[in-house]
Amino acid sequence: MKHFLLVCVLATFIGCSGSSSRFKGSYYDDFEVFRDYRLATEDTDPQPAWALNDYRIVVRSKRGLGILNEGPGKQKFYNNKDASRIGWPTWIDEDRIIVGSPEFMTKTEEGEITQSNVVLRMIKADGLKLEEDGFVGDINAYFTRAHDRMTIFAQKGESIISLSPHGAWEEYDQGFFAQPQRGGSGVCFTTVPIIEKDYWTGKTGNGKLIVRWAPGRVDIFPNCFQPQWCADGGIVATRLKGEIKANKNWDWTLLDSDVVYIKAGSKEVRVVREHAHSPAPNPKCNVVACVGRAGHLYLDNLDKDGGTELVPEGNKPQWSYDGERLLTEVPGLDDTTNLRVWVFRNKNEVTQESTAKLK
Repeated sequence: MKHFLLVCVLATFIGCSGSSSRFKGSYYDDFEVFRDYRLATEDTDPQPAWALNDYRIVVRSKRGLGILNEGPGKQKFYNNKDASRIGWPTWIDEDRIIVGSPEFMTKTEEGEITQSNVVLRMIKADGLKLEEDGFVGDINAYFTRAHDRMTIFAQKGESIISLSPHGAWEEYDQGFFAQPQRGGSGVCFTTVPIIEKDYWTGKTGNGKLIVRWAPGRVDIFPNCFQPQWCADGGIVATRLKGEIKANKNWDWTLLDSDVVYIKAGSKEVRVVREHAHSPAPNPKCNVVACVGRAGHLYLDNLDKDGGTELVPEGNKPQWSYDGERLLTEVPGLDDTTNLRVWVFRNKNEVTQESTAKLK
């Protein structure tokens, strides 16, 4: 009986651990859609973010934050105590979320440009329950990104700052929208704020992407933004083909662009998909989801040729922690944005199961 229980426990453990790396080393044609589901939000720009160890998604709403998961009754929204608008929720670890201002510069009713007064704060997440866990010092910042559970990057004016959950902070560099390499030493950022109007630099052109692979190893890539770190330590980004500052509306989506891949430590830029943007690399393999100019959602290989259209509609893709679910944003009711989540299975596993049954 003891041996039977031990075998059951081991089988369960192997099954669970296997699912976390189901697509390790896979390519786009190994992915097969198994099913999908939708989640309603209360905001036009929910800025969703997957949890680090499960399928919860934190979103912002017009009254605060929400936690969404698959299944009836597994979606809850919460009001902020001070009713302030917050944005860019980011998971620090399995049960803590940091939020800040939705934007750093705002326009008053009189047309005056002024800095937001919303400061960073910590939120505890216990399942679907959220509760305030205090302010992070007295730091007016936004666009938070976690390097690890003790180091967070955020945008403060034209500077990138590095801070701890306890509020101690220092300036990291001049630049915008840092993307740290979670579990690694890399950090990348842009020299101009492509995704929003530039109130700061006075520079012409689209700026550059600065990639710090490691201390002392830096490469620069012109016209690139929206960087994301890949499973192999490389970078995937959007590269603009026109100049954004020639556009009076400062809308980069009106310009043509390509999704490009930069191998770790390399200066060579490989075009993954032309006329595309918003790349989201799978955390387990060299596959990227991206959005075409017409709004179609694609899956592509990063380091070799090959790709396919997944669905005709989907924006701002994001992969879950295990690389098995892909979140996209789609239009909802009453000027809101819904989330559509695609659940994948590995075609090779399906084939192996079918072969085993035939035997």
